Amino acid sequence: MTLSPLGTHLHQVYDELVDTHQELTPAERRRVGVWFARNAAYQGVAPEHEDLVGLLAGRDVYLVQVESLEQVVLGAAPFGQEVTPTLNRWRAQSVVFDQVLAQTRDGSSSDGELLMLAGVYPLESGATVLRFPDNQGYTTLPRLLSQDGYRAVALHGDAASFWNRDRVFPHLGYERYVAEDDFAAGTPLGLGLADADLFDQALRELDRVPQPRFMHLITTTSHTPWELPANLRGLDLPGEDATSPYLQTLHYTDGALADFERALADRGLLERSAFVVVGDHEGPQKYAPVDERWLTGNDGRVPFLVHVPGMSGRTVSTPGGQVDVLPTLAQLLGIPAQRWAGSVMGRSLLGEHTGSAVTPDGEVLPGADGAALLQEAYEVADLAVSGDWFLRP
Repeated sequence: MTLSPLGTHLHQVYDELVDTHQELTPAERRRVGVWFARNAAYQGVAPEHEDLVGLLAGRDVYLVQVESLEQVVLGAAPFGQEVTPTLNRWRAQSVVFDQVLAQTRDGSSSDGELLMLAGVYPLESGATVLRFPDNQGYTTLPRLLSQDGYRAVALHGDAASFWNRDRVFPHLGYERYVAEDDFAAGTPLGLGLADADLFDQALRELDRVPQPRFMHLITTTSHTPWELPANLRGLDLPGEDATSPYLQTLHYTDGALADFERALADRGLLERSAFVVVGDHEGPQKYAPVDERWLTGNDGRVPFLVHVPGMSGRTVSTPGGQVDVLPTLAQLLGIPAQRWAGSVMGRSLLGEHTGSAVTPDGEVLPGADGAALLQEAYEVADLAVSGDWFLRP
């Protein structure tokens, strides 16, 4: 069962939902350990992708988590109008992973963050960050980068406590979390502050955060109910369907991202920057499928692209999921596998095998390598998270 957006957010009101860790039996602990050890075998790099190892090392990395961005939106041009011209332009100078499944469950965006930042599947019931907000043993991208001298900062134009981020983000390795009340200026728009304000605040943070930086930028404007003032709509779309306003919000966010890119160039920072763009979960395909008229063939996917200005673009169509973002980025950053391979649940998408091609319902896609492992993945995640297996001796 997946909660509606409203139900999901109301779900956060109840602090009593915080659970007590269960004590894993010796057999359960062995089962989890064996699963992780077997999964570690899927972290190699295929010969054709060896040149990508370390591609991002030393660069400022901007992880842009775009609310409700679906794979099918990239390249979409209803009535001859590009929805995401910035991202479309970037694809020619990016590593594009175009077969990445959204794997979130009840935790929606927060599940997406744990999948991508910690390589952990969501719980079968409830949101991990609400039930177990104080888990501290995860191997995370911010923590790995901090160990290499990066400064890790997260920004989100909504309340600090939304999805328990003020409680969870320090455990994920962020040294600073900038939420709505910390913004120097802002215009309320939809769920939080306008995405233009998010990127403006990110520019302010550059003055206080030394290089190299890992900056996680979480957008909000394209959150349901996809309402954008007429003066901010850049597309001419007819109809009263859900997808038209959804596309308007993403076009706005794409424009704000272009402004951010130009500002970095003006500061002389663009050449040492890299942008990782990910969708946290689907939009209309997830929340308004009966009203979906514009976008077809998404097949449960979200974008994952790594843009380095000036590079030669490459498309990697390895089937996988959001849980594969961490190991893939770790290799692109040149972080040795022995630091993370045995403690994350994802797989590198740069290997000779498939990634973690399993849906949120636990269905393993045909042809997926290590299908038996993937069939157990969510059940093992429940044990590991509820038993705090990651905080092991």
